Amino acid sequence: MNDSTTIAWEPTLLTLERPGTAAVHFPAVWLRDQCHDGHGWKGTQRLADIFDLPASPYIESVCRTGDRLDVRWRGEERPCSMSIAWLESIAWPPQGAGPRLWTATDAASLTRADYHAVRVDPAAQADWIAALLRDGIAFLRGVPAVEAEVLRAASLIGFPLETNYGRVFDVRPEATPDNLANSALGLGLHTDNPYREPVPGYQLLHCVRACSVGGDSLFVDGYAAVARLRANRSTALEALSAIPVDFRYSDANAILTARRTLIELDRDGRTARIHWNNRSLSTARLPLERAEEFYAAYREFAAILRSPEFAVRIHLQPGDLVAFDNGRVLHGRTPFSGDRLLQGCYLNRDGAASRLAVLQRANGSVDQIIRLLEQRGGQAYFGEPVSQLEHALQAAWLADQANSTSALVAAALLHDVGHLLHAKPENAADQGIDTCHEELSYRWLMARFGRAVAEPVRGHVAAKRYLCRVEPEYRAQLSPASVQSLALQGGPMTAEEALQFESMSWYREAIALRRWDDAAKLPNLRVPGLEHYRALLADVAAGL
Repeated sequence: MNDSTTIAWEPTLLTLERPGTAAVHFPAVWLRDQCHDGHGWKGTQRLADIFDLPASPYIESVCRTGDRLDVRWRGEERPCSMSIAWLESIAWPPQGAGPRLWTATDAASLTRADYHAVRVDPAAQADWIAALLRDGIAFLRGVPAVEAEVLRAASLIGFPLETNYGRVFDVRPEATPDNLANSALGLGLHTDNPYREPVPGYQLLHCVRACSVGGDSLFVDGYAAVARLRANRSTALEALSAIPVDFRYSDANAILTARRTLIELDRDGRTARIHWNNRSLSTARLPLERAEEFYAAYREFAAILRSPEFAVRIHLQPGDLVAFDNGRVLHGRTPFSGDRLLQGCYLNRDGAASRLAVLQRANGSVDQIIRLLEQRGGQAYFGEPVSQLEHALQAAWLADQANSTSALVAAALLHDVGHLLHAKPENAADQGIDTCHEELSYRWLMARFGRAVAEPVRGHVAAKRYLCRVEPEYRAQLSPASVQSLALQGGPMTAEEALQFESMSWYREAIALRRWDDAAKLPNLRVPGLEHYRALLADVAAGL
C-alpha cells in the first residue's frame, strides 16, 4: 500500500488519487461486485450471478483502517472489506518486463538449465519457466536420452496435448513420409500446426539420437522479425495481420483446416502470434483484390526471416531438449544423413504462465512460513520444555525418519501453525480457553498446501481424543499440558465419534501426526533446522 494514496467517495463512486498520477474512479456497482468476503464467493469461485447483485448499489460510508477499506452499503447489514493495495494494483497495474527480443548474436544468452536441478528445485524450475516466457525459448541439458522422456519434461510446464500425431511424436526419417518433418530434407523456418484450432501453444523437442552430418536446428524470434518489419514502415504488417489465408493438412487419419492471418496482433497492436508454414499454406481463398498486396508483404517478411542476423543455429546432442513458444519462435533444420531421432510434444500456451504463477505462490508461501516460524517460533510451547519452533522441527524430523510422504512431513512441521496466528495468550489453557488452533491451522494451510497437508493437521487434535478412546494406555503417556488441553478439546471420543473418525480418508495420517506431536517435546534434541525443509515445502506447495 502506498501511504500517499488518498481515497474519496460518493454514493455511486470511489476514487483513488496519488500525487503525479491521474485519479482512478471505481463505480459502486463494480466495487460491490468485488466484495469477496462472504458476499457470494467461495474461495476464488463466484456463487452469485448478476441478479444477486443490486442493480444500483449505493455506498453509505467508507472507513479506512490500516491497509483495508470497510465499505457499507445502503440497505445491507454487512460491510464489505477490501485491500487498498489490491485496489491500487487495479488502478495502477505494475508494468511487466514483457518479452525480450533476441537475434543470432544473443544465442549465448538464451537459457540453458540442468534438467535434474529444474526437476528437484522449485526455484530453478521457476527461473527456467520465467526464461521461457521472456524469451519464448529455453533449453535443458542432461535429459535422459530415452524415448518418452519428453513427457516428463513437459510436466514441468503443463499438460501434453493429444493430437492426431499422438501425445509424443517422432521426428525421424521415414521411407515414404506423410509429413516432410519425417524426412532427411532441410526444413524452412515455420511454426507448427497452423491448420489446427487451437494452434498448440508450446512445443518441446528432445534429442534422443543425433546425426554427425547436418541436422542443425534453426530458431528465429518471430517477435524480433516483426519488430524489424514494423520498423520498415511499409504496409506489409497491416496486410499480413489483416488478410486471412487457409492452412491445411491431410493424411490417412486427419483432414485439418483453419483460416487465420500470418501475423496476429492483440487489441493494442502488439504482436501476439505468428502463423508461418509454407508447407501447409493455401492461398486459394485469398481476397483477389488484395492478392498483389499480400504477396508483396509475404515476400518482405520472408526476406527478414531469412536474414542471417536472426537465426540461432544449434546442433542438438543426445540429452538436449528445447522448449519454445510455437506462436512466437519459428524453427527449422538443415538437411542431414544418419539415424537422427527427436521426440516432441505440444502443450497449450497458458500452461507455462500458470505453472510459473503456482511456483511463485509456493515460494512466496514458504518464505512467509519460514518468517513466521523464525519470528514467533521462540514462544514457549504451552507448558512443555521446548519452544514452538523446536517442537515443530522435532515433529518434522520424526515424520522424515518414518519415511513419510513430503506432504506429511510438511504437516508435521506446520501442525501447530495456528498457535502462531491467533492472538490468544500463551496460558490460554490455564484460563479455560480452547484456541481451536487445529481449525485455524487447517484454513491457513488449505490456502497454501491443499488437503494432503491440511487434513491431517485438522485431525491431529481429534486423533488424540480417538487414541484415548481405543488405546487405554495412551492417555497415561500424555504430558500434563496435553491432558489439560484434552479436557478443553472434548475429552476421549465416544464410540460413535470414533467410528466417524475412522471413516475419514485421512485418519491414519492424523494418527501418525498425533504420535509425532506427542514425542516432539525433548529439550536440546539436535535436529535439522528450518532451511532443511525449504525445498520440501516449496515442492508440496507447488504440487510437485
